[in-house]
Amino acid sequence: MTTAELTSRQHELSHALESAAVINTARRLGILEHLDHTPADAHQLARRCGTDPELTRLLLQALLALGVVQLDQHGHYHLTGEGQWCAVLGGGWSRLDDVVTTGH
Repeated sequence: MTTAELTSRQHELSHALESAAVINTARRLGILEHLDHTPADAHQLARRCGTDPELTRLLLQALLALGVVQLDQHGHYHLTGEGQWCAVLGGGWSRLDDVVTTGH
């Protein structure tokens, strides 16, 4: 593998890890679940999830960049089809360490 190929592959893996961390954090905090039921702005979500409003907004911006949420003209975030998929699938992946450790 050339240095350029290695650098490209490292960049891809870094992006994958960052994306997974953003999605998993939103899932664990309940953001994806809340948005699956009702669109909301960052402050509303922060109140519902017990999180910092500004950091919640930054997390939502990362989710927006990944295509997990969309933002409407009223400043409310909605889950996209991909976001709904992440909300459902993410729950199973969040237990991966337990499954690998226990076999269940």
